Amino acid sequence: MYAVSNMDPGRSHGGSRAQLLGPNPDPAMQARYAIDRNLRSGDAPLFLVHAEDDDTVPVANSLDMLAAARRVDIPVEAHILRRGRHGFGTRLPASSPGSLWPQLFDRWMREAIGPEAPL
Repeated sequence: MYAVSNMDPGRSHGGSRAQLLGPNPDPAMQARYAIDRNLRSGDAPLFLVHAEDDDTVPVANSLDMLAAARRVDIPVEAHILRRGRHGFGTRLPASSPGSLWPQLFDRWMREAIGPEAPL
């Protein structure tokens, strides 16, 4: 959910970038820690949820992850919400389509690991 997957200035969450990479990371370090650039075929399936109006972590992070997963054939399910901002967790009102993400995640997990697996 609203994951920081990119370390490029302007595309990542500035605080996360600074805490993880320091104040002046070189391009090689940025690339090394950019998850969307380091996905490989065979990596675990992904479930992404992000709101377009997130003013903390740009939605581009999830869109880049979606594109990267597709490029290397990683199963991915993505839910891009029009509204929800950042950190909504399970606090979205029932009238918001984004409030359904826990049920969608549960369904996705059961499909990914099998219906008989305990959750």
